[in-house]
Amino acid sequence: MDIRTTASRDPSDLLMPTPEVAGDSAFGEWRRGSLEHAFGWSRAQISGGLMANSVISVIGAPFIGWLIDRFGTRSVGLPGVALYYAAIALLSQTGASIWSWWGLWILVAFGAVLIKPTVWALSVSQRFDAQRALAIAIVMSGSGLCAIFLPAATTTLIATFGWRGAFIGLGVGGALIALPLLYLFLRDGPNSPSCLSSPRWAFRR
Repeated sequence: MDIRTTASRDPSDLLMPTPEVAGDSAFGEWRRGSLEHAFGWSRAQISGGLMANSVISVIGAPFIGWLIDRFGTRSVGLPGVALYYAAIALLSQTGASIWSWWGLWILVAFGAVLIKPTVWALSVSQRFDAQRALAIAIVMSGSGLCAIFLPAATTTLIATFGWRGAFIGLGVGGALIALPLLYLFLRDGPNSPSCLSSPRWAFRR
C-alpha cells in the first residue's frame, strides 16, 4: 500500500514512537510490591505520582499546543523526549520521603506533557497527503505496542536489577531507542512555524 507525502517519501517516517506510555504502562509493576516493601508506602500514596502526571497533563495541554504552533513539533518533541526519559531514570533516586517520589513524578509530568500525541499526529498530518489517517494510525499504534510489552520487560528488569535499576533501564533504554529515531525522522512540514521563522535554537537537520 503506497503512502505518499509531500515532504518526504521515506517510509521510516512512520517509525516515530509515542514514548509517553512507558511510565504509565509499567507503573503497576512498581506499585505491586517493590515500593510498598521498600518504603512502606500505601498504594494510594504511590499512585499520587501518576495522579500528578495526569493533572499536569490536562493543565499543560493548551500551553503545549501554543508551543507547537510557535516553534513546531521537532523543537518541542525532541527536548520533551529527552526530559521525559531522564526523569524516568531519575525516579531511581527516590528517597524515603514520599515527597521525593511525588516531586520526581512532577518532573516526569513536565516531560510527558511535551510528548503528547498531539506532537506526533501534527507532524504526520503536516507531511502526508494521501492516506493521512492510516499514517497517523500507524504512528499511534506505538502506544499499544508499549502497553503490551513494557509490563513484562519491567518485571524482568525488576527481578534482575531491582526497582532502582529498572527505572534506569527504562529511562536509558527508552532514550536510546526514541531519540535517534526522532532526530532522524521527526521533521516539520514545509509550512510549519519552525520552517517559516527558523528560531536559532530549533533542532534542525
